[in-house]
Amino acid sequence: MNKLFMVLILVALTNSLCFAQQPVIAPKQTAPIQPVTKTLTGKIDTVTLADPMKGITSSLIVSKDDGNKTAFGVVSVATIYDADMKAITLDKLNKGDKVEVKYSTGKDGVNQATLITVLK
Repeated sequence: MNKLFMVLILVALTNSLCFAQQPVIAPKQTAPIQPVTKTLTGKIDTVTLADPMKGITSSLIVSKDDGNKTAFGVVSVATIYDADMKAITLDKLNKGDKVEVKYSTGKDGVNQATLITVLK
């Protein structure tokens, strides 16, 4: 009887170990990375208006005083102001206009302009 009782206890312990679950460790929660907004001031070299039928997106190329050029995609919700701080559209920008561009760089390395202000 003692042997039977010991075998039952041994089977019960073995089964309890088989069905035991490992503790679940939750992954670390990290805050979403906010894009860093940068500012560039220079003169407009090229303005390209979007043409969805041809697959062309709106873009802007700005030349800094040192001659370096920076290209920007212009997002559809970008805000554009003239020198009098009145809202305008991208087609009102001209080559040679001095502008300040606030932008962020996406994971794909593309600069996306979110705010363009024409300077006096």
